[in-house]
Amino acid sequence: MGTPDGDFTEINPATLGRGTGYKDITGTEIFTGDITELEVDGEKRRFTVIETTVDREYNTLPGFDGKTVKVRLQGVIAFEWQQDGKTYILLPCVDKKGVCDTERMRIVGDIHTRAERGGNGSKGKE
Repeated sequence: MGTPDGDFTEINPATLGRGTGYKDITGTEIFTGDITELEVDGEKRRFTVIETTVDREYNTLPGFDGKTVKVRLQGVIAFEWQQDGKTYILLPCVDKKGVCDTERMRIVGDIHTRAERGGNGSKGKE
C-alpha cells in the first residue's frame, strides 16, 4: 500500500476487516474484527464483530411441506460476546422504531490492537 511519501508498506491480510455495511451510532462503518459496545438493560456489553455460519429454523409458507424448515446461512455478520464463561451471538435486531442494534453501538477498538478508541469512534481501515 502506498503512503503519502510514495513509500510502500506490507499489509498483513489477516489484520484487514471486511466492511459489514452496518454503521455505528457516529455513522462510522463497522468492520469484522471491530469491538463494539452497546448498552443492554443498563449494562454496557462489548461485542467482537464476526462473520459466521448460522443454523436457524423458520416457519414455512402455506403450501410447503411441514410447519418449519431448517436453514444454514453463511457469511452472516454477527456480534459475539462472552459472559459467565459462555459465548453468545447477537444477530442485529430492529426495534419498533426501525432502529437497528448496530445504530446504537459504538466502535471502541478492534481485535488486532485491542486499543480503546475515544471520540467519534473513527479509525482508518486499509
